[in-house]
Amino acid sequence: MVQERKKHPMVAVAGTYGKSMSGFLLQHILQRPGYPGEGGFIESLSARKILSRTLSCKAAGWLGLEVSVQSLNKGLYRNLPFDLGILTNLYPPARDQVPWARYVTLHRNFFAAVPQRGVSVINADDPQALEIMDVAGGKPVTYALNYSRAMVTAKNYKPLPMGSSFEAVVRGELPRLGSWHGDISSFPLRLMLPGEIGVYTALAAVTAALVLGVREEVISQRVKTFSGIKRRLELFPAGDIFLLDDTAPCSLALQFVFNSLTPLRFQRVFLVLGMEKGTTDKLANIALELRAQEDKHPLAEIFLTPCSEYLPPAMKASQAEKKAFLNAWQEAGGRAPVAVFDSLVSALQELSLSLKDGDLVLLLGGRGMNDARRLMSLHIREEGGSPAFPGQAESTAEYLGLLNPS
Repeated sequence: MVQERKKHPMVAVAGTYGKSMSGFLLQHILQRPGYPGEGGFIESLSARKILSRTLSCKAAGWLGLEVSVQSLNKGLYRNLPFDLGILTNLYPPARDQVPWARYVTLHRNFFAAVPQRGVSVINADDPQALEIMDVAGGKPVTYALNYSRAMVTAKNYKPLPMGSSFEAVVRGELPRLGSWHGDISSFPLRLMLPGEIGVYTALAAVTAALVLGVREEVISQRVKTFSGIKRRLELFPAGDIFLLDDTAPCSLALQFVFNSLTPLRFQRVFLVLGMEKGTTDKLANIALELRAQEDKHPLAEIFLTPCSEYLPPAMKASQAEKKAFLNAWQEAGGRAPVAVFDSLVSALQELSLSLKDGDLVLLLGGRGMNDARRLMSLHIREEGGSPAFPGQAESTAEYLGLLNPS
């Protein structure tokens, strides 16, 4: 049996989308001098023995864990109460994982197990998630953009070319797991994650940080310097061309990607989509979502590729995946031309022939697309274009000089 940790808080982040980004933003906020003990956030674990080993290694500090529906279905976290549970959202469900009724039940049971001394932080804009408050253990805390009775909300939201700015508003007195530091009404936040989905991510992590006793001025400073995580709405300027890199595994994720484009100025949108085996339904739904977005954005051309040079044959998409996308696109009346390339390199080379200053390239898809941004960067450099992407230590906000110039 896994032993419960006593000394420092244990945080669980569950839900359909946004778990990793919210968890890593919380880690970024807490990684500072003065916070007790070492700690960190760990993405989904797959086996009980790995969890036991993780708890042993992290015994000296706080621990954040991403709680996937697969791990809940396996009973991985049974009898392991968390001090703080975060529920990002439940709708729409990940239907390819478990039936919807069981999906909800697994999350209800998990949050019901949060101890009375703990806190449950829940996205109140999601009706399915909000219903779990009725059974959630510990003290309930809600965050939202639109739910008027939420305890933590955002106002004065302003989308910016490389992120957003807004105020976090706290209504009432929040329960705390950490030290008390006085009443809070509102404080400014600047975020380098684009779109409203970035605001939800920030509110989840900020609310959790407040519950853990972090001061608002520290939160503001730490949120400002968070640059996101790899291949999750990563936006890179390459001269006068923008590249946005995201795994975008489904139609809803694609919707988030397009919603994040609102503050950007671009002439045309080119999309490179990596196909994976066994994703026929997802690709058909992605095609339908792209058709809907085509009425709002200047979609110039779509490049499909199974990234054959990067994936083993067993993982390579077949004709079925390609046909699923093409059939759905044609039946929906898609206007932009669609080109299919077996090789990722060939797709990017063909794309580069069409690019002009002011264009935006969306690099979307799974494991085979991991190298796409580097390949595009090399091409721009070889063609004598503008500098390649800013380095990891150089924030994109500083690179553009657009956010908070003072």
